[in-house]
Amino acid sequence: MRFANIAWGAVGVAFTYAIASELTKSPRIALVSTGVAAMVTQLYASLSLGMSDGMTFAAGAAVTWAGLRCLQRGSTSRNLLLLAATTAVATGTRAATMLVAFAVVVTVAAFEYAKPVEANGDRRRGALRVGVIGILPGALLFGWFYLRNIVLYGDIGASSYLLERFEREANGSI
Repeated sequence: MRFANIAWGAVGVAFTYAIASELTKSPRIALVSTGVAAMVTQLYASLSLGMSDGMTFAAGAAVTWAGLRCLQRGSTSRNLLLLAATTAVATGTRAATMLVAFAVVVTVAAFEYAKPVEANGDRRRGALRVGVIGILPGALLFGWFYLRNIVLYGDIGASSYLLERFEREANGSI
């Protein structure tokens, strides 16, 4: 399990390259950014704990890259499909990455809405298209699971139940 998390962390580092490349358009700067991210020793220490942290890091980085791609290259059908797929994976990974994915989709939709009218015929329709295409697959695939957690345990991640079950105390405030 620990090695699997480190492998997923390596995938996250690869998406760090994609994010930096999308932002800077410079392969050298992207490679330096990836090298810096890969050399942070705390990353591998936290990834080797044996939980889903590596997959969470990879899914969060992937959905961030897909959102940046929509912002940089436009909300084309291909880019929105990529955003929807990474949002669905992030939603299925963990509640925290679901929130990151939804924030990315809302950001892309807000930028779509803020475009000048002549660049996009109907701003509301464009923003709604981004929101529906971005969020709907993840909600359909994994929404039942989070609703189940709320009904059974009282919160989206079953945190209070797990703390009680394993006789642990909450570590500070939210």
